[in-house]
Amino acid sequence: SGTNGEALASLFQGVLSALAQASSSSSGNSTTAVAEKVEASLEAIVQVAIASDVATSDGSNNGDLARAIRSQAGAASAAADGSSAAGGVKVNPSSPASHLGRATLPSILAMIGGDGTNTDAEAQRRCMQKLSHAATHCPSLLAGDLQTLTCLIQICLGVAQRGTSSDAAAEDDEEARTASLSSLEVLASLVDVADVRKKIVLTSKLAATTGSADLLRLMLLGPSATSPSDQNGVVRCCAELTINGVDDDVDSWRVDPPSLQSDAATSWEEDDAAIYAESLLESFLRSLGG
Repeated sequence: SGTNGEALASLFQGVLSALAQASSSSSGNSTTAVAEKVEASLEAIVQVAIASDVATSDGSNNGDLARAIRSQAGAASAAADGSSAAGGVKVNPSSPASHLGRATLPSILAMIGGDGTNTDAEAQRRCMQKLSHAATHCPSLLAGDLQTLTCLIQICLGVAQRGTSSDAAAEDDEEARTASLSSLEVLASLVDVADVRKKIVLTSKLAATTGSADLLRLMLLGPSATSPSDQNGVVRCCAELTINGVDDDVDSWRVDPPSLQSDAATSWEEDDAAIYAESLLESFLRSLGG
């Protein structure tokens, strides 16, 4: 599996190296072009990882993984249509998908959350959707080892925090808030996988004795939560999106006085984004708060 993983990773190393160089010096239209290439590369990585997992689980010839991936592409597409559930998939740290994640995700995540797409919230949203798809169908790609998982959590939290910041609210940046919602969906999909949830909880138990990163605290409270006012993890981000919403109808009800009677003109019941943010918060608390 390690050899197969190395073979898969080698397919992307040159492309990612060139993209990293381009993203560090891009500006204007070239930034958009780089963002599109980052998105396309991520799409390819996710699809290859899913197909390799399907091929491996079906007992395909590991000596010819490329042929196995091609033969299983249809099955991977079927899984992408929703035929599998996140709760039933497992993380295999020795799988080709896991090796591919270790070799490629840290660099591409840095481009998604940093120089590559940080000026394009719409591109970030699309990338987050691809990561959410991977979390559901191939969590080994995202959580095969703690370093990759930690990197993913940090980048997703960064996108979520930008979309719920006071600057985004002041500028009424709907795209940034939507990207924030998508990044929270990635993390919610990931912690819905039992193997990932156990790994996150285990880091919390070990943090006190080993001094290692506490991923549970990082996710729930954020990287710099020394007091309640400093909390900026998934709990705070979901709450902010639930309060402020994303849809255009929130401005009218946000300034209205409290009312016991629901008024369709001012109620947030039709704000799908706020409702979804609330459901994500419930998902996080159900998976990690017990």
